[in-house]
Amino acid sequence: MNKNNTKLSTRALPSFIDYFNGIYGFATGIKDIMNMIFKTDTGGDLTLDEILKNQQLLNDISGKLDGVNGSLNDLIAQGNLNTELSKEILKIANEQNQVLNDVNNKLDAINTMLRVYLPKITSMLSDVMKQNYALSLQIEYLSKQLQEISDKLDIINVNVLINSTLTEITPAYQRIKYVNEKFEELTFATETSSKVKKDGSPANILDELTELTELAKSVTKNDVDGFEFYLNTFHDVMVGNNLFGRSALKTASELITKENVKTSGSEVGNVYNFLIVLTALQAKAFLTLTTCRKLLGLADIDYTSIMNELLNREKEEFRVNILPTLSNTFSNPNYAKVKGSDEDAKMIVEAK
Repeated sequence: MNKNNTKLSTRALPSFIDYFNGIYGFATGIKDIMNMIFKTDTGGDLTLDEILKNQQLLNDISGKLDGVNGSLNDLIAQGNLNTELSKEILKIANEQNQVLNDVNNKLDAINTMLRVYLPKITSMLSDVMKQNYALSLQIEYLSKQLQEISDKLDIINVNVLINSTLTEITPAYQRIKYVNEKFEELTFATETSSKVKKDGSPANILDELTELTELAKSVTKNDVDGFEFYLNTFHDVMVGNNLFGRSALKTASELITKENVKTSGSEVGNVYNFLIVLTALQAKAFLTLTTCRKLLGLADIDYTSIMNELLNREKEEFRVNILPTLSNTFSNPNYAKVKGSDEDAKMIVEAK
């Protein structure tokens, strides 16, 4: 074998490989033995296997052996050989026979080695292939794990963005909703009291007007924690004018389109309904702000123009960045469930 491959081969193959190499070396040099014994040209490139398959060459060798034996027999029969010469010729013949026996023995050894060790070598190569296959499976499994980790990191990243958006918009939403409801409650109470208690004490009406006035002062207060600040913050989050540049409409669309969220109607309809609810909340907030300023006798501000400008930006965000990502396919509602008594039944609509 090649010297450069000796170390690698002894690691990869069993210890018998050295013996195999010796026999193989003999087999590749068999042509020299044939030429030496029989003066027969086997050809410079013939291998042992090719020599054994060359019937003409084997017949030639056999004929020469028969010729040697025949010549010896003729000489002995004619009495032309003396004792010393006969012994010398017989010695040469015996040596030639010994060489042939050695050749046969080595050929038998090669056949034995091939019968015994080739299955072992084949088995070893099969084991190597199995190990390579097992390694390939491990690499494939590792690749899947890395992909799962990457997907989870993407989910974590999206969740961080969603949480950030919700954290920004939720306080503003709660503040605006509370002020709207409180203002509506006090306005209704004041109006009702003024109608019902015309003949009664004006003290109760005055108390309600005072509470409404205090709320109006709080709403119109111009500071960093005022009502207008939350209105502006609410709008900024709606259009993505925030830290991560992610709009609340984007977050809403992703949450609505998740497979585990079951709603009736289309994705477009549900997200647009979300937009309508939030724009209505803002419109009501601007109405509250305008009324509070009038109640306190403050200078008029054209909140109508300001409100329309903000709402148009939000509708543009929906049209350009959200609408193209949504499906307009309607889910099939299920009207099978009915909640409540027969007199006050409520139909529960579920998407399939």
